[in-house]
Amino acid sequence: MKNGKPIIAIVNDDKDICSLLVDIFRMKSIRVCFVAHDSQETLSKLESAGPKPDIIMLGFGFLYYSGLDLAKKILAVQPSVKIIFMGFDMDLMEDAYEAGVSLLLVMPVRMSIIIGAIDIVYNNMGKYKYDDNHFRNWKSNTTHFTTCA
Repeated sequence: MKNGKPIIAIVNDDKDICSLLVDIFRMKSIRVCFVAHDSQETLSKLESAGPKPDIIMLGFGFLYYSGLDLAKKILAVQPSVKIIFMGFDMDLMEDAYEAGVSLLLVMPVRMSIIIGAIDIVYNNMGKYKYDDNHFRNWKSNTTHFTTCA
């Protein structure tokens, strides 16, 4: 953590999404410690990163591992990191949370939603999913945070 804001790593095989996220975080003065585009690069950069990320924005699928498998490997290396899983498939929500993911964002999402997700995860507010303009507790489906459409 630097200046009360989390340090972020971005892991996605889509370089355009990575670039967009870097720009969003730069505008919000949120430090990005590394960007990686595949699972092997992610694990290598995670090991050598200094400082370590507080949160990893993790994409869905990669060349060597699925996003879920990579989440498990990341948490084995750095158990304290929070993972925000970004994907297009809500069907994997239960598996994602069982793998240790802190929050699931179903793409596409607006910048304000990404920043809200970081705030929820960084402040240990529980495990949530985002859908229909609401952050909902993933087990009870109770709406806790509502965003503007």
